[in-house]
Amino acid sequence: MVDDGHDGSRAARVFRSPAWRCSLRVPVNRVNKLGWTAVQEAILLNNGGPRQQDVVRQLLDAGADPNIRDPQGRTAVENAERLGFAEIARLIRSRS
Repeated sequence: MVDDGHDGSRAARVFRSPAWRCSLRVPVNRVNKLGWTAVQEAILLNNGGPRQQDVVRQLLDAGADPNIRDPQGRTAVENAERLGFAEIARLIRSRS
């Protein structure tokens, strides 16, 4: 996680993944056109396996807010539970 040079607030935090061997300067709580944050997308577009668990862990470490709701009104943990991703749900709950 780094600051993008703005005021240092959560909204200004960006995600850098050491696992990808490159710097990604993306605000961790940015909402895409579908109304999803990166945490929501990591849950909704994947299978909940170890790679997705690691991505969710890295996003949370970078300051991602799992309480931002999707357009259906669900939080990341609610989507993880709904899809049967118990380990991701446990991970998110352990950070709250």
